[in-house]
Amino acid sequence: MNSVITWVSSIKSVSNTESAAKIAKSVVHTLNPVFTREFQTTFEDSMTESLNLSPRETPQEKRKKTNQILTENTRSINKAIQNENEDEKKFLSSGKSYAQYERERKLYFTSKPKAKENMIVRVRKEMEGMCKPKKHHGNFDNYIFEKEKFLEEISSLSAGSNVNWSALARKFDVKTIKNQVPTNRGQVLMMFAKSNDINVYQFNTQSRLSGRDYIRRVKRVKKKLLKTKVTMPLPRSAKKLRAVVKTQVNDGTIKVGRPIAPKNILD
Repeated sequence: MNSVITWVSSIKSVSNTESAAKIAKSVVHTLNPVFTREFQTTFEDSMTESLNLSPRETPQEKRKKTNQILTENTRSINKAIQNENEDEKKFLSSGKSYAQYERERKLYFTSKPKAKENMIVRVRKEMEGMCKPKKHHGNFDNYIFEKEKFLEEISSLSAGSNVNWSALARKFDVKTIKNQVPTNRGQVLMMFAKSNDINVYQFNTQSRLSGRDYIRRVKRVKKKLLKTKVTMPLPRSAKKLRAVVKTQVNDGTIKVGRPIAPKNILD
């Protein structure tokens, strides 16, 4: 130990401009081989464990940790808001209509002009090869439907035919291997046809801008927290609240009284 102290002092006396951090780094590099040989561990790990220090995080690790914390907080807030249908009680006591409630809820989403601007930027980047088009379907082996019959039917259609992919998805009962109905199963069906060398661009020509470019819907996305991809805590949609209210009216949780006048009034 005395030799180490003498060595550090000599470094300091030779170069007063060297910072303490650089000297410490030199000491660590010198002691690491000794600790590895004698104790099968590095000097850094030994100091970290003995002084309860935390290893320095990389920018990627910091970003991942921040996203995890924000995601957990968002889930906790949403859970607290919806606990025992508190959001439903607040809505019913406000006297607002479902339409008014939904308009206010849209404030948690990007505006239409901003959404359109983001869509244009995204399309331009895809065309310039700066980013890949989003893939919404995953592995087709994860979907269950009569694939051969579907391919046979879609191959029999002539160019220029109007194809309702969502209707076809319902017809062939497209589901996941977990027996769930994907919300975008029409899109899944179209991409499955495309992956089997079916020219899907020959259909629905009225929905294309030019060549193979389909009209892309402008989608208002949820606002993000800080500079992350984590979305803000969001109230339930009016559609979901309406379903909750309807269920509670039917089971008697919400009492709306007894009808005292006929619903249909004849002239």
